[in-house]
Amino acid sequence: MTLSLPPHPLTGILCSRACPASLILRAHDLARAWAGAGMGVVGGLQSPFEAEMLHGYETLLVVLARGPGGRAPREWRAAQAEGRLTIVSPFAEMVKRPDRGHAEVRNRMVADLAARMLIQHAAIASRSVLLALDWLGANRKVWTLAHEANAGLLKAGAQVWNETADATSLT
Repeated sequence: MTLSLPPHPLTGILCSRACPASLILRAHDLARAWAGAGMGVVGGLQSPFEAEMLHGYETLLVVLARGPGGRAPREWRAAQAEGRLTIVSPFAEMVKRPDRGHAEVRNRMVADLAARMLIQHAAIASRSVLLALDWLGANRKVWTLAHEANAGLLKAGAQVWNETADATSLT
């Protein structure tokens, strides 16, 4: 697959499915603040935080946890028509239903395409934590939101994302 990436770095976004409500609210506000910053974002667009990325972003790269066949969800179509959203998949078209294994492959592709990662929340012993540990072990930058539920990520070396800072400071 040949993929034309934007000239600016992409920020990968991930979140475990089990996420504390207080982090969902903070991430929602963060996504809105980022929207005007001209950031490029890569992710699965599965969590409410990721779905908020549909509004106002210059570049959205969605990595599917299934094959590329089928229509894009209605919520994605406007951004796709405007040329802001590109959909890619590491799977053959015959893969119709995502599962945990597909989600892990998708998340690794997100990480491979990203210059830096923001993990809103990674549940203890989750695959998101393992991915973060791989990234940190390779001296790549991982951020998370300050919250007791992210203590494991922070202890492993993730940095606290300053929610009041300009989105472009994620370098």
